[in-house]
Amino acid sequence: MIDVIDNKYFYLHNKEVAYLFDLLPNQQLEHLYYGEDLGKLSKNDLEYMSLHPNKASGTVKFSKKNKKFDTR
Repeated sequence: MIDVIDNKYFYLHNKEVAYLFDLLPNQQLEHLYYGEDLGKLSKNDLEYMSLHPNKASGTVKFSKKNKKFDTR
C-alpha cells in the first residue's frame, strides 16, 4: 500500500515492512524510515520522524564538495 499524506510524506508499507519518505523543499525525497511496518501514522508521528531522521544501512549523503566521493 502507498499512502501520501499532505502531499509531503510517502509511506510504502505492507504487513511486514515499511519505507517512509519526506518531500524536501527542493523536491528531493528524504529517507525517514525503513523497517518493520509501523501501522497507522499520525501527522505528529510524521513530523517527529522528519525532525529525527534515522539512517538506514547504506544510506549515503552525496556531495561533490566531499572528496571521499569519486565524481569522475
